[in-house]
Amino acid sequence: MDSQLADGELFGQGAKWRGTLHGYGEVSYEFLLNIPSIPPGVTQARKELELGPAIWARTAHCVCKPLGLDESVVVSSDSSARLLLQSLVKPDLGKLCLREYRKEKVHLLVGGDESWTPAEPPSVEVSLVRKGKVVNRGPLGSALAEELADMVVYAAHSGRLQDLDHLLVQHKDLAVDVRATFGPCEGMLPIEAASEKGRFDIVEYLLNEKKSPLGKALDAACRKHDNLEVIRKLLQSGALPEEGVQTVCIRGDERALAVLLDFQTSLPSLETGLLVAAKNGNGACLLKILNVLRGSYLRQPTLTEALHVACKAGRTSTIKILLDHGADPYSKSGGADSGNETPPMDAFETCRMVENEHVIADVLSKWQKPRPPGRNVLQEIQMQNAGIDLGRAAQIA
Repeated sequence: MDSQLADGELFGQGAKWRGTLHGYGEVSYEFLLNIPSIPPGVTQARKELELGPAIWARTAHCVCKPLGLDESVVVSSDSSARLLLQSLVKPDLGKLCLREYRKEKVHLLVGGDESWTPAEPPSVEVSLVRKGKVVNRGPLGSALAEELADMVVYAAHSGRLQDLDHLLVQHKDLAVDVRATFGPCEGMLPIEAASEKGRFDIVEYLLNEKKSPLGKALDAACRKHDNLEVIRKLLQSGALPEEGVQTVCIRGDERALAVLLDFQTSLPSLETGLLVAAKNGNGACLLKILNVLRGSYLRQPTLTEALHVACKAGRTSTIKILLDHGADPYSKSGGADSGNETPPMDAFETCRMVENEHVIADVLSKWQKPRPPGRNVLQEIQMQNAGIDLGRAAQIA
C-alpha cells in the first residue's frame, strides 16, 4: 500500500501517505506531510458514521491492491486511530472506514463499501459503512466467518461496545450466536465472554438490541466475584438461577448467591449448592441455603450427605453449622442404594477414613443427643490409629 501526491486541491492541500500490509491482517502507516486543517466534509462524514472527531485530515492518492483501490482519497483519524478514507474520484463508492480490531497481537482492518473487496484473503476485509442500499455479498466464506466470529467475541470480552456494534451492524449475516475459535474465549458466545468479565454495557446491548441467546452466560457471570449487576440482568432476561448456584457456592460468593435465591432457585440446585458449600467450607453460603430449605424442604438424607462431605474434607466450620441444623452424625450415608460402591458409613466412620481425629472430637463436642449405648467412637478411632486390637481390648476389659 502506498500513496502519491493528490492531483487536485480536493478537501485541502495534498499529502503523501505510505502504508504497509504485513502478512495476515497487520498494517503500519506513515504520513509524510501533516496538514492540520479539518475540511467540513470530513467532519460531517465522521459524524454520520459515529466516529470520533478528526484530529487531522490529509488528501492522498491511494493504491491498495488487496482492496483493488487506485484513486484519490482524503484520510482522517480520531484520537483512537480510527481511520476514515473518503473516495474523491468515485464518490458513489462511499466511504472506506479502516478500524483496527485487536486479535491478540494481530490487527485487522475492517470497513468500507462492499464493492471494494480483498483480492487475497483476508489482509483487509470490507463491509458496508455508508447509509443507503445494502449490497448483497452472498454468504460469508467459512474462513472469513470464523475470523469475524473471533473479532465479535473478543470485542465483547474486552468491553469495546463501539467495535462490537460496528461489526454486527455492517455484517448483516453475522449473528450474535457465533463462538470464538481460539484463545481464552474459545467456544464462548459473545454474551458469555462479556458476562465473565462483568461488561454490563455489552451484556445489556446484546440482550436489548440484538436479542442474544443466553447460552451459559449466567454461569460465566458467576465466576466473577460480586458481578451482581450482570447476574441480575441475565436473570431478568430469563436465565435460570440454578445454572449459577454451584459456581457461587464453590467460590463462596454469598452476595451473588443472595441474588440467585431472589429468583426462586429449584430444590435440586439448592441441595447441590448445599453439598458444595459444605465441602468447600463456605459457611455463609451454607447458612443462606439452609435458611431457604428450612422446614419440610430440608430433607434429612441431604443433611446427612452434606455432613459426610464436610467431614471428609475436614471442614469444621460447616460441620458445626450442619449439626446446629439437625444433621445426625450417626446416620448412615453411601452404600449400594445410593450407587456408591463403599459400604454405608456414619459421619464418624467417614472421618476415620481420612483420619480427621480433630474433626471427630469437634463433632462429638457439638452433638447433643445421646450416643448409642456402650459406644465411644473417638476412643475406638484413637485405639485403631494406635494399632490396638479393639476386639482383644474389649475382652480384657
